[in-house]
Amino acid sequence: MILVDHDGLQPIGHWLTIKREPAREKYGVIEVPDVYRLHEIIADIQRVGEKVKSNHLKPGAKIIYRSAETILPFRDRLIAMTLDWSILACLRGKHGREKVMPVNGYVLVEPEPMIEEIGGILLPDKSKKERVLGTVVRASDEADKIVAGDQIVYEPSLAFRLKEQGHDRHLINEALAKVRTQEGKMAQFEPIGNEILIEFETRGSELIVLPNQGLALPTAPDIALPQKTVKESPIGEIKALGEQVENKKIKVGDRVLVRLAESTMGLPGTTIEPTNPLIRLIEEGDVLGRYDQ
Repeated sequence: MILVDHDGLQPIGHWLTIKREPAREKYGVIEVPDVYRLHEIIADIQRVGEKVKSNHLKPGAKIIYRSAETILPFRDRLIAMTLDWSILACLRGKHGREKVMPVNGYVLVEPEPMIEEIGGILLPDKSKKERVLGTVVRASDEADKIVAGDQIVYEPSLAFRLKEQGHDRHLINEALAKVRTQEGKMAQFEPIGNEILIEFETRGSELIVLPNQGLALPTAPDIALPQKTVKESPIGEIKALGEQVENKKIKVGDRVLVRLAESTMGLPGTTIEPTNPLIRLIEEGDVLGRYDQ
């Protein structure tokens, strides 16, 4: 590839030119985990294309970005081009007091502590469970229906992780549900988008846990099934629907058949609480049918 000069180049469309900072452990008070230090993720915006509309993405702004959307055509290897939607957040404030300000629909979440014990029994490190709940610290202007202070359900495995002034933070762009709490009452979950809250049935008093998967499926009380042969499609009751669920033939209270996850043949979706695998958030497309009342 022939490398070129960046001087005098004006980006067009959604492209920006940025000056990358060398990858390192810490940017002021923002700490970056080892997994992200393989690539530069902090940069200063140099120039922006005419379709970059965000008021936060201006020349001189310091950003956190995804390097997968970045190209390096220039002789100066610190200068790169990236797309505006690859930017997760801006860093604001004086050196040593930076704050992460999400953009492009991202929200900054304070995750709940990991589950380190169950029933008073301490779990070994490899068995500790990561919760799917967190509290929104800051939300970008484009984040739909989510504001600072909301407690949400999300998928931690898809989060960009960092530390802000010593505190664990997750940057995410997709929340699965909001958590509504009232004093003295159980928490209520409000699905977002096309997510559906399902409580799966047990077909007896026994719950079989599939080996090495951490998933559970109900079994009939009078049939002893080897764990490796549990392949049944689970049945559950719809507890709540997201506002973007399109199928008007399903509603809260319906008893539905749900397809198993193709990769594991276990229950699909995301468990709200790892210690109770029967209450889960699933996508609308995982519902196969509705039983007659």
